[in-house]
Amino acid sequence: MKKVLWLTLLTTLTLTLGACGNNQNTAPKSSSSSSSKTSTAQQVSSSSTATATNDTNFKDGVLTVPEAKLKITKTQVAHNNEDNEDGLIVWYTITNQSQQNIEPEDILKRLAFHQNDGNASYTLEDDFDAAEALYSDEAQQDKFENEVEDLADNDLQPGKTVETVAGIELRNTNNPVTVINQARQDQTFTINLK
Repeated sequence: MKKVLWLTLLTTLTLTLGACGNNQNTAPKSSSSSSSKTSTAQQVSSSSTATATNDTNFKDGVLTVPEAKLKITKTQVAHNNEDNEDGLIVWYTITNQSQQNIEPEDILKRLAFHQNDGNASYTLEDDFDAAEALYSDEAQQDKFENEVEDLADNDLQPGKTVETVAGIELRNTNNPVTVINQARQDQTFTINLK
């Protein structure tokens, strides 16, 4: 993420300084110069994207990125009676491999959950309430949210590992869910619901 921010800042600065420079050339040459700068910026951006892609791997339910390792450890289909929704509860462990705090949910968002119903493929949202689906008692729901779900939103310190969950709203409970590495779409993991 820092590489992308630095690259964006560097590209913006380069283009800004180039535009502000003393240009005594004619208009056609200025246009050519601007085109060349854009081409260079695109080349830098492409190489940065390639590096980020090479640093990411997703195999057998394990996502490895430079700052963390996320492993899908368990999945279960559940029904939320309050909202009358079916969902997939995805249990995952995450280890912070960086020197800075990270939020587990930010790493999970590098994966996309899709489900095909035979007619279309749908991107699934992570807004299924796992606590309500697992527990009917409000006190148990609160305990689950505080002890498990909230870990996804809190800072994870360097070298530490936590297990938390994500609730994914399903289109149906028959078709499998395909988890896709968003940085490398060819890397997928299938979760069979039955």
